Amino acid sequence: RSRTKVDSIGAGGAYSFSMRNEYADAVKAADNFVVAAASPEALPLAGQSLAPGTREPVGKRDPIKTAYGTARLDRYFTSGGVLTAEGGASQSENETLVTGIGRVQVLKGFKPYARLAYNSQHLNVFGYLNHRETKLPQVSLASAAPLLENSTIYHTEAQGNTSFLTDGRVIAGVSFRQYNVNTDGSLMRPVDDDRHDKVYSAYTQVEYKVGAMVRLVGAARYDKGDLFEGQFSPKAAVVFSPNQNHSFRFTFNKAFQTPNYSEFFLRAAAGAPKDFSGLEAAIRGSALGPALAGVPVGTLFTTSSAIPFMARGNANLGVEKTDGYEVGYKGSLSSRIYVTVDAYKNNIRDFVTDLLPGVNPTFAPWTAPAAVPVQFRATLEGAVRSNLVAAGQGLAAAALTRQEDGGTALVVSYTNAGKVDQKGIDIGVGFQLNDEFRVDGTYSWFDFKVKEASVAGDQLLPNTPSRKGTITVGYEGAHNGLDASISGRFIQSYDWAAGVFVGKIPSAELFSANVGYQITNRYRVFAVGTNIFDQQRYQLYGGAVVGRRILGGLTASF
Repeated sequence: RSRTKVDSIGAGGAYSFSMRNEYADAVKAADNFVVAAASPEALPLAGQSLAPGTREPVGKRDPIKTAYGTARLDRYFTSGGVLTAEGGASQSENETLVTGIGRVQVLKGFKPYARLAYNSQHLNVFGYLNHRETKLPQVSLASAAPLLENSTIYHTEAQGNTSFLTDGRVIAGVSFRQYNVNTDGSLMRPVDDDRHDKVYSAYTQVEYKVGAMVRLVGAARYDKGDLFEGQFSPKAAVVFSPNQNHSFRFTFNKAFQTPNYSEFFLRAAAGAPKDFSGLEAAIRGSALGPALAGVPVGTLFTTSSAIPFMARGNANLGVEKTDGYEVGYKGSLSSRIYVTVDAYKNNIRDFVTDLLPGVNPTFAPWTAPAAVPVQFRATLEGAVRSNLVAAGQGLAAAALTRQEDGGTALVVSYTNAGKVDQKGIDIGVGFQLNDEFRVDGTYSWFDFKVKEASVAGDQLLPNTPSRKGTITVGYEGAHNGLDASISGRFIQSYDWAAGVFVGKIPSAELFSANVGYQITNRYRVFAVGTNIFDQQRYQLYGGAVVGRRILGGLTASF
């Protein structure tokens, strides 16, 4: 699901040129290039430059470079427990991310992680940390602003399980997570930055077998955090198994999704500053001119020639909520054929909208300067808005406000709104041809209906195809140590709307393959190829075109 603005403050420009160039090999028709941009991109991708006049990106962009390494050690105890220590890091250069304020290029990012876990029959305890650091500033292509990030997630969890009354089983656990985020004021106000937010969770699940055919499952989870009120998430299921080869499942659950840091606290330029000098001059030349006698020229909008265009978070957002209903079947139709069928319906409400004007009560409609006589202020404010609307700047009229310091700005922000019903079916079939060859296939159908429209200017799209499927042929040698598979993934074309990007994702027919060979009991070599026929496709509008990728490696076990 996603949302998009249907109006814009300026459009086209470098966005359109850049998208056309980047997607030239990945689309089938020019109608795929429908881009609603908040403003032309101020910067091209790294390695490119903007042509004078047209501002079209020219030159060859720098390649994306990625390096990573991991290490893992497992210690097996005679008691049956396993202690796992794992760590690694990755570094990437020139990645481009799609955000609500436009594209952001990560010139160099470093991401280390570590995990320690102990697993046994009745107790699992683990902890991990994920870190992300910008070794070079990220750059907003829309505004040219440098963006920094230094963030770490710490998570610890303990889970235990035991049996009761012969046919019952209970699982319970607790977890703690802390998010440390610091953007050095580049993405948040200093008062909101350098954060250390915590989330506490507890959960339990009880399973009980009633007779030979029915199993009841009940679960509940409670989460409470610094950024959201306590949330209770129950789940209930009935599993009916008439025999060992067939099983039917009926499930209901409630879930929630917390807004991210950008949606809560973002403060970043959404585009280049706007020049309202002409609008100020027009008002000074109108009947309202005398009312501006006490306002110095060029300051009607604080600095009328350079009004900031800002994307701001909304600290008062609530969580998105989902009620889900599922029915499923899995079974063996014969000794060689396995089938799964799952149907679901989700009722989702209180979406976090995309960036929109006039939706955050913190940023009320723009007010006239204090030097304007009281009796003329309402008339002046109305004249400013009507002039902007008449000039085709409806979004600017709605976004014009004052920030916390009293300065004039154009602000877009977030709110909660909308209700949507989703439904779909997932089908999977597996066929064991013989002891070494197997064929698997999947098919998914998806549909959605907007039950309650979001706020004006917002659009709800699922950003997912209505139909997709896969087919895989696999081989696993019984005695020669060889395994291999080839798979095809088929995706229907679909519409996309997220942030400033509105367009179409073209259909795709992607084939992947992998092969591995067990040299000895300790050593295995492998190769994995995705999109082996190098079909040029992008998976989100505004994102990178992805072609063939081949990886190879050696696994050693001690």
